[in-house]
Amino acid sequence: MHESAAQRAVRDAGRAAGLAKRATCQPLRHSFATNLLEAGIDRRTIQTLLGHNDVRTTMIYTHVIDRGLLDVISPLDR
Repeated sequence: MHESAAQRAVRDAGRAAGLAKRATCQPLRHSFATNLLEAGIDRRTIQTLLGHNDVRTTMIYTHVIDRGLLDVISPLDR
């Protein structure tokens, strides 16, 4: 699928849903990256999937994860 076709599909879906704000692909990328981080996927893997040249760009997504120490799973518990 071409990038512009995906963008058009998201925009049209937002209109069909009656969203007040314009729908774009960027929030989907943020959600995708955040969910991968929360699932414990390696940052370098996410960097590759999103096409970031620098891991610092990927690290931007870590600020939205609110994980306390009790939520960290020990490798022994896996």
